[in-house]
Amino acid sequence: MKAVQRKGFLKRGRFEVTPLFTASVNDAFYQKFGYGLRLGYNLRDSFGLAARFVTYRKPEFSDPRTWQPAPIRTDNGRAGKIAFQSNLVPSQIYDQLMLDGVWSPIYGKVSFREKQIVHFDVFLNAGLGLVWTSTSEEREYGPGPGHSKLATDFGGGVRFYPKEWMAFEVGMTATLYPDQPLAGLPDTVQKVFVANVGLSFFFPRTFDYIYP
Repeated sequence: MKAVQRKGFLKRGRFEVTPLFTASVNDAFYQKFGYGLRLGYNLRDSFGLAARFVTYRKPEFSDPRTWQPAPIRTDNGRAGKIAFQSNLVPSQIYDQLMLDGVWSPIYGKVSFREKQIVHFDVFLNAGLGLVWTSTSEEREYGPGPGHSKLATDFGGGVRFYPKEWMAFEVGMTATLYPDQPLAGLPDTVQKVFVANVGLSFFFPRTFDYIYP
């Protein structure tokens, strides 16, 4: 038996496709849900680049201009509206398109039901991109896609690899962007923190150990 065993999962030179589902965690008044897709390529086993698109719109395909986010007002939102006798302005993010660097500094494995060994890694991601919100254009011209705004994001999570071609991930991502929640007020930095759940598929489906 070798004293140091080689890794049981390699990502270098492989593409990955990841459907994502998200839910906001930092808005006390409105709960937002989204879904999207991440496409990535692993330059090294511990580092890759990924483009991520997430939308928070309702899928109403008859007229895309009527697509609206569907935030769910919480009990705090209902109580706040009654207490202040006014509308609570949610952070109405419509879509986001980000380019991230993904770094995986920690790798390990766990025993599942004492029979199967599942490999995992912990990853950190950060990047830049664009977000589309409901402000300004919607207030002036009715429902629409809104103006795009520069944004940055950062986060992290853990991925489990039950198969050499598939991984299940959970994580958190924070997106920061300037926005104008109310007309006549200056832009302020908006923060959207979401929990992510995804299922990654790797191509090629298998990998080989290559020594220099």
